[in-house]
Amino acid sequence: MVATPAVAQQKGDYSPLVKQGYSDYKETYNPDTKVVYEGGDALLTTSHTDLSLERVKFFVPPGTKRFTVSFLTYLSPQEAKAAGRFGAVPTSTAADVTAATMIRNTANTLERLVAGEELPFYSPEGSGNLGISEPYQFDTFRVNNGGYVYLHVLSVPGGMVKTLQTRMVVDEVCYRSWYAHAQWDAQGNPDENATHTCAGSTGTTAPALTGITLSPTTWNGTTNAANTTVTVKPEPAGATLPTCTATPTNLLTAGAASATQAQFSIIPTAVTAVNTKATINCGGKTASLTLQPANADVVQIKDNLPSVDLSGNLVLNFKLVRPAADIVGKTKTSFWLAARIPTDGFFFTQDQWFFLTPNAWEQMILPNPSLVAYKTNQTPKTETALVSPINLPKSLLTEFNVEIHFGYMDAEGGFKNMGVVWKKD
Repeated sequence: MVATPAVAQQKGDYSPLVKQGYSDYKETYNPDTKVVYEGGDALLTTSHTDLSLERVKFFVPPGTKRFTVSFLTYLSPQEAKAAGRFGAVPTSTAADVTAATMIRNTANTLERLVAGEELPFYSPEGSGNLGISEPYQFDTFRVNNGGYVYLHVLSVPGGMVKTLQTRMVVDEVCYRSWYAHAQWDAQGNPDENATHTCAGSTGTTAPALTGITLSPTTWNGTTNAANTTVTVKPEPAGATLPTCTATPTNLLTAGAASATQAQFSIIPTAVTAVNTKATINCGGKTASLTLQPANADVVQIKDNLPSVDLSGNLVLNFKLVRPAADIVGKTKTSFWLAARIPTDGFFFTQDQWFFLTPNAWEQMILPNPSLVAYKTNQTPKTETALVSPINLPKSLLTEFNVEIHFGYMDAEGGFKNMGVVWKKD
């Protein structure tokens, strides 16, 4: 970064420095969750290393008492030069900033900037730092109208700022009040065209709401069980968020809401079907949330509700639920129902197995288990309902300690044993 010639500049040419990034001041300095306080003051800091940007800006909130800047440079044989201005971009060139024109008292830099001065900052080659702002600890100055300090780095050793750090001390009451009524740009930073006071931001009109975003957009009852919060934000970021509702009403409950975001809580017990959809509507702008019940990503038996017919025979009634990914590329599937009579159920010396076929109960003769399948050539589905008359009295099955097992296999292979689907109470 060498001496920069005079060119027409705009505020948009300057990059905002926010914490260790460049955007989302609103979230980064949230007074309720992110800001550190000390003695009734909010402490707001930024820190950037190896910074090659020539034009940067810092937002100074209303109520700011002190603004400290640490500007470290590499020890190269080159002068460090910069110009700063509050509320407008500086117009000084490298030729304007010299040892003769530099400010020498950096204790009242912020006060002079807010008063409307454009200040030149200079250090000779090999000095390792550039003095910008080092206020006294007990300075009584206070910023009434907040805004941006625009800093144009005109020359820096090695073409890169080694470290640029800032620290602002802001009256807590003023900061909280301003933040609650602040206006933001599309990047979540304070609107540089608004007037910022302790009462909030005025002077600009919030952009029209074009949509809403949800975070998250998908939820899984197994992997996300500990986090059931859905956050709704307006698009663009500076738009006002109207009242939001959710449908169906049994899936989500409304939580905290403001003009900048709303929250809903997922009711896990209400999510029982795979790929359940919920819709959030904010003033006619909608977004969808996809909900998966617990264990939706594994094959499972659900809604197992056995009964008996008029003759007292057992009737199985359950669903085989498979994840969508589990049936991709599968063409046909077959089902097996097997009754196991344990050794203690009759005169057997080992367990006996019988298989329910479309015609009768049969024993399997290897090596062709498809001969004793309950159903074959079925279409694989994410949810298959099976209502299966067993044609044997429930009382008899109970007397002999019979267990009924279920399994399936796709035409592509890989038998899946789903275990016991019925046993005596």
